[in-house]
Amino acid sequence: MLRLLRAMALLGMLLIAQDAWAVKLRMAGDAWAPYSDVSLLNGGLSTDLVRTALSRAGYTVDYEQVPWARAIHGLGEGRYDILINAWYSEERTRIGEFSGEYLINRLRLFKRKSADIQYQSLQQLHPYSIAVVRSYAYSPAFDNDTDLKKSAGGQLLDGRSHAGGGEGGPDCRGRIRRQGGPQPRA
Repeated sequence: MLRLLRAMALLGMLLIAQDAWAVKLRMAGDAWAPYSDVSLLNGGLSTDLVRTALSRAGYTVDYEQVPWARAIHGLGEGRYDILINAWYSEERTRIGEFSGEYLINRLRLFKRKSADIQYQSLQQLHPYSIAVVRSYAYSPAFDNDTDLKKSAGGQLLDGRSHAGGGEGGPDCRGRIRRQGGPQPRA
């Protein structure tokens, strides 16, 4: 009986010690259904996928849902260790390191159904107001085109807002498809 009690005590200490040794990572992202949203099962597809992979590697994860600009800023300040659903941009490599791709997405320009907008180049979008989101990763051509009428803010179909009653905006978290080039990496 004494051996059984010793074995149970040792097992209990090992379980307690395992929690003490586990590295806790602080993960952040914004609400972007179905990929991340605290109202979804397991926090959404990306949240669940990343948390599960890190858990299997021995980490515990605390997730905080914050606006995208705050998440990027928090990663740079060291408030967060991981930012999920981040699209690759050269600028972001100064504050963090990207993993390999774990989800792939297609990007499309999202416009009002009644708007007669056809385009083959960014120049053809100059007359229109385009809703964008602060701190998202757009293509350098899109970012550097000073003739585009970009407006931050407003809600789109899924609850994100549409700025200033504009004619359209990039969907898939506000990113516009690169013209004639490769898609940005998630």
